[in-house]
Amino acid sequence: MFAGGAALTGLLTPRLGVARTAILARVLNGLGAVWMGLALGPVGLIAAYLVTYGLHGACGPAYQALLHREAESRNRTTVLSMASMVGFAAYSLGAPALGWAAGLLSIPAAMVIGGVFSTLGALCFLPALRQERRSSGRTPRLSGTLAG
Repeated sequence: MFAGGAALTGLLTPRLGVARTAILARVLNGLGAVWMGLALGPVGLIAAYLVTYGLHGACGPAYQALLHREAESRNRTTVLSMASMVGFAAYSLGAPALGWAAGLLSIPAAMVIGGVFSTLGALCFLPALRQERRSSGRTPRLSGTLAG
């Protein structure tokens, strides 16, 4: 499922651009988590999980492509390392907060809160979208799986 989501990113990027693909993947992934919180019964939860897991796989390649596009060879290691550390810091703050919400409200409510918060992460891609719009209207050629 995860690899299928990553492959979907490779198909969408030439049509939408890297930033739009990253935004779409982030929003859909967050909505998948909301769906998991609202799912009725085990079959609905498993279906929501599988879709969300696939969409999570779609998020990574576009995000990494944006990081690589912004980084230069002299600072690429630092940029990628900082991005990883910021992600881990966010998880270390978010996980206990969601655990607290699950204990106070319910597990499904915490999943909905986490999904909504995850969807808001799409806002972080807006500067990249503005940059793509300022470019000559073509999808920039990138290294790796998202080469245009």
